[in-house]
Amino acid sequence: MISRLHARIVTDKDSRGNYTFKISDTSLNGTYVNDIKIADSCDLQPGDTVTFGHLKGAVLAPGVLAQQPDSEFRFKVSYTCTNVTSHSS
Repeated sequence: MISRLHARIVTDKDSRGNYTFKISDTSLNGTYVNDIKIADSCDLQPGDTVTFGHLKGAVLAPGVLAQQPDSEFRFKVSYTCTNVTSHSS
C-alpha cells in the first residue's frame, strides 16, 4: 500500500543554475529508485525509475535490489525545467 505521504520530491537549483531533484522516503513499505530501496533520500536523474511500495518492503533493508516490473506504482523520471518552482529545505 502507498499513501499520499509515501514520499516527497523536492527540487532546487545548484550553483550553476541547473535544477536538481531529490526524493525522500517517508513510508513503511519503501521507495525504490532503479529497483534499489533508498535509505532516506537520493537524487533523481532523467531516465530513473521510481517505484512506491513493495509487498515485503517493511522487511527489506535499504540498498536491496527489489524488482517489481509490473507494479502499478512504477514511474519513469522525465522532466523539463522551464516551469519549475524551486523550494529549498
